[in-house]
Amino acid sequence: MRPKKNNCLSDGSPSMAFVVSASMALVTTFLTPTSLAADPSTNQLIVVVRHAEKPPAGLGQLTCQGLQRALRLPAWLARKFPTPDVIFAPDPSVRTTEIHGDGERYDYVRPLMTIEPTAIALGMPVNTQLPYYDSGLLADTLLAPDRRDQVIYVAWEHLQIMNFAQVLLTRFDSDAEVPEWSNADYDTVLAFHIDWAGDPSVRFEVKKQDLGDLPKRCPSP
Repeated sequence: MRPKKNNCLSDGSPSMAFVVSASMALVTTFLTPTSLAADPSTNQLIVVVRHAEKPPAGLGQLTCQGLQRALRLPAWLARKFPTPDVIFAPDPSVRTTEIHGDGERYDYVRPLMTIEPTAIALGMPVNTQLPYYDSGLLADTLLAPDRRDQVIYVAWEHLQIMNFAQVLLTRFDSDAEVPEWSNADYDTVLAFHIDWAGDPSVRFEVKKQDLGDLPKRCPSP
């Protein structure tokens, strides 16, 4: 059963043009795409990151510190996981209410801005066709037969990530528990190693970025 649709966020503000123009040099200097081999017993790998730090008002945006995290993600992901076949973020045009912010509705660009430096560095597009609030639809999309041999990166909202994780684990009859995820935690990354051979199974892994004390100022243009 799919989780009930919820149009409210749980959860600052450079433009996308600024992110691309100000950060491309920073991204390309520290990223060397990995050729890490996937676990031979695993056919599919889904890596899910939460969006980076947000401003007090929400705004659907990142803070400068969040942008600093986004710029460090490409190198971290390259060290930990194989290069993705596809990258997903929610549709940024779906307006959301910042219930932990100013209570206003905004276009939700935060997850997309978090994963964009990774996509830019890899020369890849980002699939933004799905709304952020439908965890069941996200699971259906990622577990489709034509994606069962893929490495997939996903940037999303953390409560919806928890819902997605529970949906996915339930579908594989896994007894793994989804950990609690505080609103202040931008460091956690979930990985699902799925073996579709024989009786399909999933191995659930929780990682930490451990990027240290990130600067709170924006990168200089």
